[in-house]
Amino acid sequence: ASDASAASGKAAIGGWFMLTDASGSDKASVHWFSEELGPAHHQWAFDKQDPQLRIAAIELFGTIVLAKLLANQGHTGISPLWLPLRTDNQGNAFSMRRHFSKKWPNAALLAELAFVQFVNKIYLVPEHIKREQNTWADQLAAGLFEGFSPSHRVRPAINDASTWMLLPKLLTLHKASQSSGQAKPEARKKKKVSK
Repeated sequence: ASDASAASGKAAIGGWFMLTDASGSDKASVHWFSEELGPAHHQWAFDKQDPQLRIAAIELFGTIVLAKLLANQGHTGISPLWLPLRTDNQGNAFSMRRHFSKKWPNAALLAELAFVQFVNKIYLVPEHIKREQNTWADQLAAGLFEGFSPSHRVRPAINDASTWMLLPKLLTLHKASQSSGQAKPEARKKKKVSK
């Protein structure tokens, strides 16, 4: 499961996973991550000044980080590995199932997620859960580590552009297209048609 937090100009992601059946697990036995996002490396999360306005995208980013961590656990099979994934963001769960979003940067994030799945032969099965059922991921996103084992913390390289497959390229292309589209074209005058 993964989650995100955004408040007072700060944004963070957190999540946890088990390498075996998670039923009956406790905080001390799960692998987990918690990372802050900064405008230097994640400008897309801060482009509206308040990262709370990008919370769905930040939560989706946390899901991608979780997927990449799961993919790095050594699956080498020929057939895809099906992985259940839980999020308390219903819109993101729906978008992940459809592999589609009209919102930016969610569309770029979904492209990255699809590529991660393809390259690593994994298939994510997103499931929406209520916020009350996602408390561990919520705590990790808020930087609350009580009960989690420090030896099970995983530190994903979220600021290293070389660890991302498509996302930096898509964000750069979007920024370039926005910059080139700054100059508004002159409005065409409608010709009056006389009868």
